This record gives sequence, structure tokens and C-alpha cells, in this order.
Amino acid sequence: MDINKQTLKQFRVSFAKAVMSLEEEYEVKVNMRNISFGDVSFTAKVEVTNGANPEEVARNSFEQDLKNYGTWFPEITMEHFEKGLSYYGNQIKIVGFKPRSPKYPIIYKQNGRRFKTSYESIKTALGVNKPTVIKVKATKK
Repeated sequence: MDINKQTLKQFRVSFAKAVMSLEEEYEVKVNMRNISFGDVSFTAKVEVTNGANPEEVARNSFEQDLKNYGTWFPEITMEHFEKGLSYYGNQIKIVGFKPRSPKYPIIYKQNGRRFKTSYESIKTALGVNKPTVIKVKATKK
């Protein structure tokens, strides 16, 4: 096998076809993640998530994210995945976290598309981050 980007793309497609029967038998979703390769070998990360359909896989994945990172984002709950929330006048659903992204760690879905945003803006949408107004009283000298 000649190992290059093109053959690895084809390998990824063949791999997905080959694991379809395993996915059905065990009611899981098998996903081949990043592939690293050299001249003579390659490695790939394989992720297996419980769930018979895409909705169940997404829900299980979000539940796992909440277990792993929920203490970092205590205002976010399963309700924000299931029912969503109003975000700058639009209805969104929070679908995941990117803990290694300090600026935009929250992943949300709006109209079928995925976006990233800051934790502070989600807290503002939830009504947790109210702007502080400081009143200064003028004094006469």
C-alpha cells in the first residue's frame, strides 16, 4: 500500500463500510478520527460511542462531556442540549465543549449548523452575567 493522503481517504471510506455490521450488532457508532502517517506506517484514533441512531449518539456524547467538563461550566445542563436556549434572539442547542479552546469552548447548533462561542456569552444569554452598573456621585470641591 502506498501511504499518502489520497489512499488514506479511500482507506477511511473502506473502514467505515467494514465496521457498519459491528455498529448495527452492538448499537454503537464507530468513528475513525485523526490519522498520522509516515512512509511505511500510519496510526489512527478510533472512537466508539454508544447509541443506535445519531440523536442518541449526540445525547450520549454530550452527557459524557458534561461529566468531564461540567464543573468548568456549571450553568450548562442537559436541558440546554434537549430544549435549547435563546441566544441573541435565536434558538440554539448546546451540543459540546472544546476544553482546549480557552476563547471559544462552547459548541452550539443553530439551524443544523455548528458554531463555537465563549462561555461568557452563554452566561449572559442565561442571565447569569448581568452587566454591573457603577453609580458615581459627583462631589463639589
